[in-house]
Amino acid sequence: MTWRNPQPETAGVLSNVFASLEAYFAKAKYKEFAASVSATTTPPTMGTGGSAAGRYAIHGSTVHFYAQVVFGTGMTPGAGYYNIALPVPAKQPWDYSRVGLVTGYDASAAEHAIGFGYINPSDASSVNVFSGNVTWTDALPWVWAAGDSFDVHLVYERG
Repeated sequence: MTWRNPQPETAGVLSNVFASLEAYFAKAKYKEFAASVSATTTPPTMGTGGSAAGRYAIHGSTVHFYAQVVFGTGMTPGAGYYNIALPVPAKQPWDYSRVGLVTGYDASAAEHAIGFGYINPSDASSVNVFSGNVTWTDALPWVWAAGDSFDVHLVYERG
């Protein structure tokens, strides 16, 4: 197959297509937000130097979401299953649908854990995390401590 240079009229059409795409994506730029981590019994505290931050972009009815939680000195892990508030509520799922990847890091043991994020059918405003059949808690996949962190990457349909 031989490629040829586009004709001038084709270049004009392509220019219009790219301008339209650029305008579409300009409207869907990532927005920053303060991530919120809660737990079923007692929420964790971030501690000194800890943070919970995120960003998201909306493309039509699809939300691209990223959050990072880093526990600092003096943090407390709270108690119960961890939930991360979504910046835009999700469409109510029909089951515990996996909508993204979560990675955790235990700084003291230099261990990593991989889990999945799922929207709970009874609460479409937050995401839970699990590995295998175990939901992440204040003590799973390990007891969270200063220096530990987890990242949440989701793509879901907004409600």
